[in-house]
Amino acid sequence: MLFTIGYQKLSVPDLVLLLQRTQISVLVDVRSRPYGRKTEFNRNNLEKVLPSFNIGYVWKGKCLGGLSGKREDCYNEDLSWLEKEAKLLNVCILCMEDEPTECHRYNWIAADLAERGMKATHLRAADAIALGKRAPETVLKQTKLFSRR
Repeated sequence: MLFTIGYQKLSVPDLVLLLQRTQISVLVDVRSRPYGRKTEFNRNNLEKVLPSFNIGYVWKGKCLGGLSGKREDCYNEDLSWLEKEAKLLNVCILCMEDEPTECHRYNWIAADLAERGMKATHLRAADAIALGKRAPETVLKQTKLFSRR
């Protein structure tokens, strides 16, 4: 199955909790630049912490990123890869914006996959709150692996 999420209104512990509760196997980062103001969501941090929760991390922002444009060759190749993975596992596409309609993960990626018959479920920060308000203490302790530099 295919899911999407924006981390704008989330903490990493809440992201992990939401991914666990929806049984996500792989988080696919589609940011062109996988770093930003919320440094806990930088690529190197996600690559370190997610495997400790049995969640894979793959960066596909070079071809699927919103700033790279839809370069047909590699965009279509990575889109096919994503479609194949989502047929086998629960895969979640990550970008920054909480509101899916304001992000290329909805307007490009999910829309193009919908044309291929694959529906995406868009997870929101409100879903994390509905699942239990805050991440459990075990998740909070394990995510201390993150450096907030």
